[in-house]
Amino acid sequence: MAANGTGQLQEAFGRPGMPPRWTSSSKEGVGTAYSTSSRVWFTISHGILNEIYFPTIDHPQTRDMQFLITDGESFFHEERRDLDHEIECIEADALGYRLTSSDSDRRYRLVKEIISDPHQSCVLINTRLEGNPEFLKKLRIYALLAPHLEVGGYGNSARRFKTAGQNVLIAWKAGKFLAMGANVGFNKTSCGYVGHSDGWQDLHKDFQLDWEFDKAEDGNVAVIGEVNLTGGREFTVGIAFGDSLHGAVTVLEQSLATPFAEHRERFVDQWHRACSRMKKLDTVSSDKGTLYRTSRNLLLAHEDKTFAGALIASASIPWGNSKGDEDVGGYHLVWTRDMVNSALALLACDDTATPLRALVYLACCQQADGGFAQNFWIDGTPHWQGIQLDEVAFPILLAWHLWKKDAVRDFDPYSMVRSAAAYLVRHGPVTQQERWEEDSGYSPSTLAVSIAALICAADFAGARGKQDDASFLQDYADFLESHVESWTVTTEGSLVPGINRHYIRIHPAAIGDASPDEDPNHGLLSIHNRPPRLPWQFPAKDITDGGFLELVRYGVRKPGDPLVEDSLRVVDAVLKVNTPFGPCWHRYNHDGYGTHADGGPFEGWGQGRAWPLLTGERAHYEFAAGRDVRKLIRTMEQFAFTGRMLPEQVWDSPDDVKSAGMYFGKPAGSAMPLMWAHAEYVKLLRSVADGDVFDLIPVVAERYLKKRGRKDLEVWKPTRQVREVTVGQVLRIQAPESFRLHWTNDGWVSASDTLSTSTEIGIEFADIAIHGNQSAPVQFTLFWTGSNRWEGHDYEVRINQKHTSAVAA
Repeated sequence: MAANGTGQLQEAFGRPGMPPRWTSSSKEGVGTAYSTSSRVWFTISHGILNEIYFPTIDHPQTRDMQFLITDGESFFHEERRDLDHEIECIEADALGYRLTSSDSDRRYRLVKEIISDPHQSCVLINTRLEGNPEFLKKLRIYALLAPHLEVGGYGNSARRFKTAGQNVLIAWKAGKFLAMGANVGFNKTSCGYVGHSDGWQDLHKDFQLDWEFDKAEDGNVAVIGEVNLTGGREFTVGIAFGDSLHGAVTVLEQSLATPFAEHRERFVDQWHRACSRMKKLDTVSSDKGTLYRTSRNLLLAHEDKTFAGALIASASIPWGNSKGDEDVGGYHLVWTRDMVNSALALLACDDTATPLRALVYLACCQQADGGFAQNFWIDGTPHWQGIQLDEVAFPILLAWHLWKKDAVRDFDPYSMVRSAAAYLVRHGPVTQQERWEEDSGYSPSTLAVSIAALICAADFAGARGKQDDASFLQDYADFLESHVESWTVTTEGSLVPGINRHYIRIHPAAIGDASPDEDPNHGLLSIHNRPPRLPWQFPAKDITDGGFLELVRYGVRKPGDPLVEDSLRVVDAVLKVNTPFGPCWHRYNHDGYGTHADGGPFEGWGQGRAWPLLTGERAHYEFAAGRDVRKLIRTMEQFAFTGRMLPEQVWDSPDDVKSAGMYFGKPAGSAMPLMWAHAEYVKLLRSVADGDVFDLIPVVAERYLKKRGRKDLEVWKPTRQVREVTVGQVLRIQAPESFRLHWTNDGWVSASDTLSTSTEIGIEFADIAIHGNQSAPVQFTLFWTGSNRWEGHDYEVRINQKHTSAVAA
């Protein structure tokens, strides 16, 4: 069909098309040119192109592109489903891929090399058709593309178009344009609505492209073009993007005008130059550095090219096959936790430029109150709204590492550091969400990174001659450090017989509760990702995870500490899985974030699976404890799936669900690659190469592993109104504005007034020493000097007569 006799364009039928879905989250490849002028990223799975991102790495613009193959009369092959696939990098140090897709009867195969134009926003697929020459003469090859412009399948429009004498296909939505063409041209083209009038439906019914619809507008659309093979069996398809129709088609034609071999040479050369000065860690790996090089390049590739320094968590949407337009974020957003781990991993590769860009970017994304959004788009716009204290602390660690390597150049991170430290002091110790982004309370992993960050911030302050502020931050870090066990270690554990005392995942407490129960033997923990009709509340003392290992990583606790070792025995008994490749661990017991038992996708509930990231975390601990970690390094390398991608989760059951593509120790359908896992692997290799844990912070270890931290401090503040203080301690009253403390320790027989001491970080405090002969509670109120008003409420802190043995540093 073409334009009718009236000259009007023929529109496809079936509008708006079937409900759109994203595609597989288990990527086998992520690619981009190293140059910042090529603002396009592509992903690969099941032998075909998946999402292509433009103009920033948080904006996928396509669902997938694949070839359809037919002889026009007897068979129809869909590349993704009907052919066997192999994938390899075109060069060891370049994120371009060679895909070989073979007919199961071995009559033909497609050999594709996929790169992006080294200097423009165009993905290039050079394809060679191989096989029996007589059989090949019958074949027709069609390029089928599903646009998902501006992060969604609905609302897309497409047309056939002619430019520079060539038939091309264009699509557009909300000011973004896409153009697809071939260097040999398309014989036929068509546009359609997915599931109704698209090219797949047309070819599938009779092996012929009978429909040649001119347009399909405002729906879930697909475009198709028959590749002209009259001149040979090698061709290049380009998919270009722009902010206008003219921009997209011009980029397409310019990219196709240059021979693919020249593009390929420049593409590879860019990556070689980028990696030439990176540290070599081949000798400490067990695969001759193969996964290391891929990990390093993937970390580099997940940086945006418009917002320099922005590193996303993963170019994937977990369980994307089941997600539609409602899932606009996926993992292609910035989480400061993931981002800082990625930046530090690149620092472990001896790359200082990218981590510095990351630090500057984070400083510019910091919120006015010193915090950071739970996650955010590349342009800094917050997405989810949770408060995670570790995500406020991590940027401080990055700043400190770069400062100590003399790599901050002319950028001064102190303002960001000071504001973030003040946020931690104001809002801690309870975090609304811990690192698994689900529960509120006292978390060992959050406390570990908060303590480390505050000591790093104190180091910054001391170096600037601000010793009073440094001492205040050290004191608050000491306060947290001295309470870690009393907040997060149960003495009534029942998970493993004989081990009653161990770290728990989190002791629940609401951030709005000013006087929470701080006993870790108490409280019910709600796990909201549990399957329907199953229990979802459990005693918090009986939920464990490995987050306490972060205390060792940063130097807050010693490796080999009996409590740590006992806690690991509990973790191994409850969370460890021995896969065919080696051990892996669940996040926590009763976790529901993962693929269903039948292999179906996570849909707000499921069954938690094992995380390769946690194998790396355990390896870091074992290395710190002086034990051999070569087997754990090898295990992580074997978890790397096709294309050397590390998944977020692996299938953890020997009962394979092969119909759903689930195999023991292989990817379980969530995000892949997960940059946090790749970063952990890179830092593990660097730790082994150096003989020291890369993330260990010497000023933290110096303070706490040698028992030099202050232990006599108890902190009262409006958001944490402590109920009791021990004789021999100092009761510190903290507030966010200046005050006069009106207080008594003898039931108001006498009273004292103490003016608060100010700090540069915006916290005011006043100290009351609790002497050994004191028995009456401390009672007090506050007069807010800045606003000239009384608090209007009296507070009371009881005295515990049990003397503390702690001595101030």
